[in-house]
Amino acid sequence: MYCKKCGKEIKKESKFCNQCGNKVEVDHGDKKKLEKEKQVVQSREKEKFYCRNCGKKIDKNSNICPNCGYELYKRYCDHNNDSVENFFIYLVSLLIPFVGIVIWMISKDEYPKRAHTALVLSIVSTGILFALFVLFILLMFLFIFSGIGGI
Repeated sequence: MYCKKCGKEIKKESKFCNQCGNKVEVDHGDKKKLEKEKQVVQSREKEKFYCRNCGKKIDKNSNICPNCGYELYKRYCDHNNDSVENFFIYLVSLLIPFVGIVIWMISKDEYPKRAHTALVLSIVSTGILFALFVLFILLMFLFIFSGIGGI
């Protein structure tokens, strides 16, 4: 059986196309054709993975689960590879750590790579700011107690 929208081959028991997500309309056609499709499906059984949403077996090249319609690819890959936008997000995360944490909380499901990088940069910049603060305090004590800045 083939998807009417994208033309990709789909299993007869699928409710959604595993490539485009189109809802499958059941066509009870020729029994020879169905038997041939069943053989193809059985030969590809070794190449199966499981849906993260419903847990049913899916083809390893599926973008969308044919059983529940869950968008596998969108959840784990950043579709938006706009490097200028990413650069500004990373720069803001580095300069203002709190904003990086907020970006992580907002976009961790839709853009996990971008969100992870923003979170890491926020943590790194927080560590750098803390180290600079401690260094400043040590220098102030050194300045005060060395007699240079004292009364």
